[in-house]
Amino acid sequence: MPRRSIATRGGGVQNLPGRAELVRLDPSPCRRACPVGINVKAYVGLIAAGRPELAAAVIRERNPLPAACGRICSAPCERDCLRGRDGRPVAVRALKWFAVEVERERRTCAAPPAPPAARLPGRVAVVGGGPAGLTAAHDLAAAGVAVTLFDASERLGGLLAHGVPAFRLPREALDNDVAAILALGVETRLGASVDVATAPRLLEQGFAAVVLATGAAAAAGPVRTAGPHGLEAWSADALVRQWAAGERIVPGARLLVVAEPGGLTLGVAAARLARRAGAQNVTLCAPLPLSDWPIDDEQLAGLARDGVQLRPAAVPGPGERTAGALRVPLDGSGGVLELDALVVARPRWPELPAEAPFARAPLGTLAVHPVTLETSVPGVFAAGELSAGPRGVIEAMAAGRRAARSVLRRLAGEPRAGDDSRAGLVPESVPERGVRLTTRGGDRWRPVAEPPPGAARLDPVDPALTEPQAVAEARRCLMCGPCEECRRCTPTCEFVLAIDAAGRTPEVVRLPRARLADPAPDAADGLPSLAPRVVEARCVACGLCAEVCPWNIPRIAPRRRGAAVAGIDPRFCRSCGLCAGACPAGALEMPGLDAVPDPAAEVRP
Repeated sequence: MPRRSIATRGGGVQNLPGRAELVRLDPSPCRRACPVGINVKAYVGLIAAGRPELAAAVIRERNPLPAACGRICSAPCERDCLRGRDGRPVAVRALKWFAVEVERERRTCAAPPAPPAARLPGRVAVVGGGPAGLTAAHDLAAAGVAVTLFDASERLGGLLAHGVPAFRLPREALDNDVAAILALGVETRLGASVDVATAPRLLEQGFAAVVLATGAAAAAGPVRTAGPHGLEAWSADALVRQWAAGERIVPGARLLVVAEPGGLTLGVAAARLARRAGAQNVTLCAPLPLSDWPIDDEQLAGLARDGVQLRPAAVPGPGERTAGALRVPLDGSGGVLELDALVVARPRWPELPAEAPFARAPLGTLAVHPVTLETSVPGVFAAGELSAGPRGVIEAMAAGRRAARSVLRRLAGEPRAGDDSRAGLVPESVPERGVRLTTRGGDRWRPVAEPPPGAARLDPVDPALTEPQAVAEARRCLMCGPCEECRRCTPTCEFVLAIDAAGRTPEVVRLPRARLADPAPDAADGLPSLAPRVVEARCVACGLCAEVCPWNIPRIAPRRRGAAVAGIDPRFCRSCGLCAGACPAGALEMPGLDAVPDPAAEVRP
């Protein structure tokens, strides 16, 4: 059977002059999972190579708010990471924060691009300065559109600035990202509240389109609220906002933070802030078991460091106030707590005025076109939580990007198109030489969970990866796919990264055989195979390669003399390197990774 070209496995082929082929690659699982299409594998590889500044540049190509995503992103890329099959995915979010922090500390962030000289006709109004609104303003301004950004607050960022504690997201890092967006020529009108009901009037004021991105918490509620069983309680949302504004209100020394369904993330922030503000005893309870809490290891470690007690699968029962203390039983965990105050964390939800001239979705949010995000009012688009309900920061950014692209099509007079929120410009090539990435073992990085010495304070930032930890964590990446997408193209690499005209799918150029060293002798099409080579003298026939291969390619078969050995059919191998990284005997060699290593670029422990 003739050897099948990699082109036929990649998903599409276009002939180029000479003997080159343009081959579309399936994106890696992490990149495919990212709502904004960040080239995760590229920046993880650059961190492993000891080049975090270049990694930060790769992140910024697709993400205008890398600091926020490095801290509080829901990390869908980690959920799809092949390393996660054993519960230990690569800590992608922590690596992103490491790269952004190194860039900031070393002051190597590239100067923001100048506003486009050629402006497109028409002005666009973006209402709301949160993640969705900032992303929409960034993409529109970068495309040459005049953008006016309205926000009711005097500080841009939305909940990133007013609802996320500074120890989770340092304000300086957020301000740097916002400044880079404004440098594109975005006009701001801070302190200008635009009601959703009156937003369509902006079209009458000369704006060609309006993007609504006011979020799920358009206004802060009262500090005091009704708690469970009629007990008076404090609002976690209002307290977090006041703490973010510098008002260190402490409701009492003994607090119980009750996280209602959908409010656990807010409850975690309120519990940690209360502990850091001076509360001596803080307990966080939620009706879900701990395994179902929608928080990750970093947040759990933060709760442990701040000394917050956890009561999972527990809800407060009817309480009573005696002698100045509030006695509240906890149903499900047993025991009675003596408290000074209750704090209730409820889910945020967009509040739409009844007179707003928009169609509503069944859950009460704005009804929008599923692709373009245009509302029932032509020319008005809704992005983020206003139309989708509570979402994470990366999902809000993806919605802002989709709305911006729909506005661009409207300004250009183009018809509606499919979702291309991951599309982008051709990235610049990163000047980097080959680095061996054969050390892909080790356990996942775990954040420190021990409480710090002394009293907790509001200002200490959550710990992050050190440089040795970041390099070790990045080298756990399996570099899935036939190309590493790392842009460290070398004479031994068969591929040169490119992007198709629409920017939707990674593509590579397959070079002529004359440009390659030592092609495999069994290459029927005149080009070398990228499948791992089996060194039979080392193979112990353990079968681990067959176990880790997602495509079930390796086979263990006896040789002529009876001894078993692994075999890999190059016609079907995806050349992802999983088997080579897992082989305990080093019997699988990946062409191009180790053939001509560069000692100067190799990262050493």
